[in-house]
Amino acid sequence: MNRLLLSGIAASALLISVGSAFAADPLPMMTTPVVVAEPAMETAYDWTGAFIGVQGGMAVRQFAFPFLLDMDDEEIDDFAEGAFRFRAGGFVAGGGGGFNFQTNSMVFGVLGDINWSGFKAASGIHVTTDYVEPTVTFDGDIFAGVDWYGTLRARAGFTTGYEGRMLVYGTGGLAYGQTRLGVTGTVSDGGGVLDEMDNTFAYRSIGWTVGGGVEFAFSDRLTFKTEYLFVNLGTETLIDTDFTEPDGEFALGVTTRFHTLQGGLNFHF
Repeated sequence: MNRLLLSGIAASALLISVGSAFAADPLPMMTTPVVVAEPAMETAYDWTGAFIGVQGGMAVRQFAFPFLLDMDDEEIDDFAEGAFRFRAGGFVAGGGGGFNFQTNSMVFGVLGDINWSGFKAASGIHVTTDYVEPTVTFDGDIFAGVDWYGTLRARAGFTTGYEGRMLVYGTGGLAYGQTRLGVTGTVSDGGGVLDEMDNTFAYRSIGWTVGGGVEFAFSDRLTFKTEYLFVNLGTETLIDTDFTEPDGEFALGVTTRFHTLQGGLNFHF
């Protein structure tokens, strides 16, 4: 009996000891690892590559007509010299293309375009030398218009905005075009008509252009631009004629300058 009692007490003590050990050192808990996603990196738009596009907008032109009425007189020379001007506006439209190269946030490129212009303006002119005898007068009409013009330019700018999708740039280079001119009228004095004129012709000239713009990439391939240009096609001689009795010369030239503001859509390869 005593032996059974002692065996029961020993077994109870062993169970209590083992339970205390588990309580003091519990088994490790199994946990699910947590994966922390890295923030998405912003992908910058790449402006490098070739592009083509179309454009259209408005042009405001200034035509200046320098003139000279020179009499071969011992006391009076170059007594009528100056210029008159007139302005007008019209539509222009065209297309072109180019190539961009980007390094960091800077973009460099070359581009060319050609544009149609249906603009023509006309004005009457009257030049007189009523402070000498005999009075010499030119009366007539003159018109001028730009049939077409083009540019070949460099440009440089910087990117800004979301993913660098906005390009702000300056541009400048060569300009060329065809201007159509005409003049009709007479040179006369108190005794009658000295010369009659009826000249109409078109000429091509080379000048320069400068401007700037903003271009925005609204997709990976398509961009929209707004661009301003000042174009100077230079000065050409329209009339250079001599007359007699009295002896003299009448010369008339034309200077073509205009401003353009156009919007355009470009496709990038």
